[in-house]
Amino acid sequence: MASITQLEYVVALDQCRHFGRAAGQCHVSQPTLSAQLRKLEEELGVVLFDRNKQPILPTEDGKAFIEQAKVVLTEFKRFSLLGNRSADELSGEFRLAVIPTIAPYLMPLFLGKFTTRYPRIELAIEEMSTERIIETLDKDQIDAGILATPLGLSRVEEEPLFYEPFFLYVGPGHRLLKSSKVSESMLDPTELWLPSEEHCLRQQVVDVCGGDERGGCFPSVHLKGGSIETLVEMVSRGEGYTLLPQLAAASVARRKFEGKVLPITRPAPAREVSLVHRRGHLKQSMLKLLRVSIESGLPRELPREKSRDFRVVELVGHFR
Repeated sequence: MASITQLEYVVALDQCRHFGRAAGQCHVSQPTLSAQLRKLEEELGVVLFDRNKQPILPTEDGKAFIEQAKVVLTEFKRFSLLGNRSADELSGEFRLAVIPTIAPYLMPLFLGKFTTRYPRIELAIEEMSTERIIETLDKDQIDAGILATPLGLSRVEEEPLFYEPFFLYVGPGHRLLKSSKVSESMLDPTELWLPSEEHCLRQQVVDVCGGDERGGCFPSVHLKGGSIETLVEMVSRGEGYTLLPQLAAASVARRKFEGKVLPITRPAPAREVSLVHRRGHLKQSMLKLLRVSIESGLPRELPREKSRDFRVVELVGHFR
């Protein structure tokens, strides 16, 4: 019968597709991991991995075994957590990923209070793209993500936290600078600076403003790695404009750039921001604490519920 350790080795090798990296993930030597997997295959009478392929790939028998191994490991973790819950419920690691267009504006709103109130929860936070967050959730490498939704994926649970209407940021001397608000029909996509391609915010901005997927307002410029901060600096120099979610727009307004943040007429385009995790996730108590902490730190003017004042720009169909 396969041991829990052997099942962990199998799943790690499926994730890494490389013996050395899988051994490192499991904190054992490569010969140890290789020997245990070979022993397991001999006991089962099947070959789980095709070692002649690069990267290493599971066989057809291996694929079925790996899926069952994931189920067994999940239930084993659930059993362990149930045993420790009453004594040490609010301790342990929680792995959280946040998309870069949200992280710098949201983290300062709740992180200090959360760590002070729950010092025994080790919160490991990493910035990731939406695609990467989905991938690491599927592999059980993180516990939750904070990102724009809805994604339309049945395998994950989305818990909306708030809604961010988009604002227009225009530079000094721009024709719209004297306006008090703008309508979407006034936006010219040839003047638009777009976020980098790995940001889901890019697709939302294109959906709002139209046009193609160029990276800036100069025909010969294709901007790669464009963060919100980069876009704001480009616009502040007097070229074009960009769309900013509400938390980023508020940050820009506080720093008193030479440009101007303008609201968009109702119903303004907006993005939904959610706490996303796998269905039936084990760390429900920590998820709840995290959500309550985030919501309590949000500014009052940030919408918590859907409203006729804005329309959500959806991401359904862009991710699998």
